[in-house]
Amino acid sequence: MEKLSAFPSLAPDEFIEACEHVRRILPDSTLLVGDLPGLRITRRLAAALLVIEAEDDHEPVDVPNRESHEDDVDEEAIIKQPQDETLVTVYYDILLSPSYRVPVVYMTTSPPLPASQFFNLVVPLHFQDAVRGVGVIGALSMTVIVDSWINESC
Repeated sequence: MEKLSAFPSLAPDEFIEACEHVRRILPDSTLLVGDLPGLRITRRLAAALLVIEAEDDHEPVDVPNRESHEDDVDEEAIIKQPQDETLVTVYYDILLSPSYRVPVVYMTTSPPLPASQFFNLVVPLHFQDAVRGVGVIGALSMTVIVDSWINESC
């Protein structure tokens, strides 16, 4: 791969070349095609989830942190201890920002997680304090990614 012209501002062809390079290295990645070409990296990560189940409807509700929600929980609810580990699929979609010409990473999970569980899952423990120091939920911002932006290649 040749030297980039003006990193961090990338030309579209430089970005696509970088995505192709990463794709060759990471077996769990897929090139994306469409209006915004990019790369999708798919990882299965273990996450302990605390589930609260109401006695009357038996529909589980994920709660990110037991201590912060103890007062909010219905006294008739049954609190199940965290399952050993639940696998969560994290999709890292790396796209080139058309405005700033820099790579942008969109992360989504399946099943969807509350913001605090998402943060704990994707930010390594030894970086969490530094990331939290950047803002309200750290250097992560929440947005809605339009599915039509991302099309996996065949």
